[in-house]
Amino acid sequence: MHSGIMRQSDDHGPLFDTSRAAHQSLAPRTVVALQQRVLAAIEAAGSNGLTTDEVEAITGLSHQTASARVYELRGAGRIRRTELRRRTRSGRYAYVHVAP
Repeated sequence: MHSGIMRQSDDHGPLFDTSRAAHQSLAPRTVVALQQRVLAAIEAAGSNGLTTDEVEAITGLSHQTASARVYELRGAGRIRRTELRRRTRSGRYAYVHVAP
């Protein structure tokens, strides 16, 4: 299909009504293209990985879009969350994600 990257569906986890509506408004090709953009950024970071905040800064994606694609990629097994955490631009800590 799309190199193992799949569109998040309701049976893979809860989606709030507004999140579901936003997701459904995207064409499947758009979702896959955004997932590939996020995956490429995380893969390029190697073993250092990236937080969702760093994905946003590198790709220029909004928080909502980057966060949703990270969630989908984790669910598809394309990336994994490590136990490492780094500070975000707001000063909070966030988990680092790497490509397995």
